[in-house]
Amino acid sequence: MKVSSCIWIIALVCVTVHLQAQFTLTNLENQLINMEEYDVEGWIIHLPSVSATLVSSGYTYGDLYTAETKTLSLAKAADQNSDLNVLANVRGSYGGVDWRRGKWGITANHEWTLDGSVAVPMETVQLLVQGNVSNDTRNTIIQPSATYQKIHRLSLGGYYAGDDGLIGAKIHLLSGVESVYTESLKIEVNAQEDFFALDFRKNIVIKSSGVINYNGRDDIEYIGGDQIFTPAPLTTNRGIGLSIYGKANLGDDLRIYGIIDDIGTIKWSRQAVTYTDQSQSSFNGIDIRDSYLRDEEYSLQDTLYSLLDIQKDVAPFTSSIGLSLLAGIQYAVSDQLSLEASYHGRSINGKLYSVADIYGRYALTDAISLSLGNRFAGKKIFNIGIGVSLCIAEKLCLVINSTNPWALGRYYDLSYGDFNLGMSYRW
Repeated sequence: MKVSSCIWIIALVCVTVHLQAQFTLTNLENQLINMEEYDVEGWIIHLPSVSATLVSSGYTYGDLYTAETKTLSLAKAADQNSDLNVLANVRGSYGGVDWRRGKWGITANHEWTLDGSVAVPMETVQLLVQGNVSNDTRNTIIQPSATYQKIHRLSLGGYYAGDDGLIGAKIHLLSGVESVYTESLKIEVNAQEDFFALDFRKNIVIKSSGVINYNGRDDIEYIGGDQIFTPAPLTTNRGIGLSIYGKANLGDDLRIYGIIDDIGTIKWSRQAVTYTDQSQSSFNGIDIRDSYLRDEEYSLQDTLYSLLDIQKDVAPFTSSIGLSLLAGIQYAVSDQLSLEASYHGRSINGKLYSVADIYGRYALTDAISLSLGNRFAGKKIFNIGIGVSLCIAEKLCLVINSTNPWALGRYYDLSYGDFNLGMSYRW
């Protein structure tokens, strides 16, 4: 299946209860923004859902691609003079329920998440592409990072909704599907006085569970799955997580809210391996005599592999699952119009990905509301978001919203985008 087809399929099947979906902070945000939902007692059923978000704070694939010649130029990456930081986050739910009685409520649901991130500093790109950094390679550090993980969350929580606000928490039983990340990928490159002489000091720590099996350069195997959706909710990789959320009413018209999500760790046991290289090595140039005088084949791959001394340790390891943050403020201008500003952050593998937005909501009727706003994310200042919410007979509620939907056709040049369609039923 073509990549473009996959992107459109993800967009068209997004079914979620989020009113905003930066980093897909579960349905907690929807509950906090719509305080009126807590005036309704009984059951609320959250239908199966999925949501996807892409954030790139550096250059994109489109910046490196020339359509006329259909070529990809890595040299353009060095010319961007910016770091490359990309986060792709997908989250779905098999469903959930809320039960509310008076000021108290309990909630339960089953979610899965997929995170993929890549961070490459500008100096690393320039060294790899141009062979130098500002014409000086004597003290250069190559330090990229990457993360990929898939996790299930079985959640149970409760909340208290009073006249002045709300406070609640969820406990998550975490079950890791697969993971690989660079705990450290630091290589110090020091040039010596001899021509073409370089010293390398390495601090490489890569941890994998169910993704990579490495036994030498001729024996590298991908052992991960090939599906985004992973049906099995329980694995041998177990952990505990926590979400905390709250909202406060500061008068009749002003509200503030916040969420701390994805607090937790997982002990990875299934096919868990740690690969390390903390050695020093030297490169003294290429001896071309074997190739030109003795007619022997020279291999650049052999030369590069000779600089590595990778050790393999088969043992369980523990890692955090990242941290998601949300803070917002909401002001009711009138019974129909409200204004809101919020900040979303997703921290993973030491990198913080941020989105700030400001938007307004207008209630056409008691059952129909429209929203329009802008999200400050990626490398672009303007990312227009639009949305609509509809409730039928005060039972079935439908929410549709999207940011930069017209740019999905050029996903390879997209620095930020999301699309969400969701439903819930009040029983």
